[in-house]
Amino acid sequence: MLEAIEGTGFEGTTDSLNAIRAAIDALPSSITTKKYAWKDHDTAKLQHYPPVQNEWYEVFHAEDVALIYCAVMQWNDDNTDQDLEVKWTIDGSVYFLAWTQGQGQMHSIFRDGDPSDGGTDGLIWTAPYQLALQYCPKHGLDFKVEVRMTSAGGLNQGLLAYCVYETLEET
Repeated sequence: MLEAIEGTGFEGTTDSLNAIRAAIDALPSSITTKKYAWKDHDTAKLQHYPPVQNEWYEVFHAEDVALIYCAVMQWNDDNTDQDLEVKWTIDGSVYFLAWTQGQGQMHSIFRDGDPSDGGTDGLIWTAPYQLALQYCPKHGLDFKVEVRMTSAGGLNQGLLAYCVYETLEET
């Protein structure tokens, strides 16, 4: 004997059971699933000779990003240190780093786990090569990396930045 199930429309009869079965049969026969994978991109490279003082330069801006590596370098014929800044904007949150970099040195930039403090902190540099995701993985739906030099610059001044990243793509 079938029993009624209150609030479902099933009254415990063969007719109501057939109505439920018909409703189930009317559902799509298969559910489409989508497959995603991380897609590699060529290195985003920024190179400026000479960089304009205090002007932000975009290294890359993409969606659904996993940042693998980020590095910055400056050089000049005066062999002088220069003040640099890096800004990562990830899903509206801004992470920032300002430092003085030696001539001809390459520094890896990565997220250090500290709060962004309203866009004034949250990134750190290291002289040896280090993956951006080694310390604190960085993924974002909307990810932008920018660099600038706040010093006046030296003779034959150059600014270089590299970012290696992947994007999540439907396969």
